Amino acid sequence: MLNKIVILTNAIQRLSLKAKILVFVALILFLAILTVGFYSYSIAVDQVVNKVTQSQLALVRQVANNLDQLLGDAEDISSLIIIDANMQRILQIPDVQIYQTKYENWEPFIYLNTIMAAKSFISMITVYGNNGLNYSVGTDYTGCSVVPFSEFQKNPLYKKATLLNG
Repeated sequence: MLNKIVILTNAIQRLSLKAKILVFVALILFLAILTVGFYSYSIAVDQVVNKVTQSQLALVRQVANNLDQLLGDAEDISSLIIIDANMQRILQIPDVQIYQTKYENWEPFIYLNTIMAAKSFISMITVYGNNGLNYSVGTDYTGCSVVPFSEFQKNPLYKKATLLNG
């Protein structure tokens, strides 16, 4: 290694002044170009990272907004179902058990089917009544079953929602 440095030093000393200046200028130009390259690369990387971050934040905001709208729609639809006069009439019948087989022809349940057809994000609507009403309509029942209201009341999520008046 030391031999190579000595040989290189001797070679430089043998060069003319013009050649030494040329090597020195070429070295300075190479370092300047290398520095500008690294600097422009770091600026480009920062810009790309900033644009990707902004894009991802916009996407997250859009998803959050869509979820808020979905939740708002679900609340509005629940309110519509609850205040429907026909549904209120059925919920006030003392014993709904005798009507279990004739649900499909009742006007309120046709109304529930219409709501499901109008909103593609609704896959199932279940109505529980204190009078024994247990009606469910859905687009796809694969892998899901309607839980009786007595069991549903034991669910921790239901208990938490009732504590929050929700």
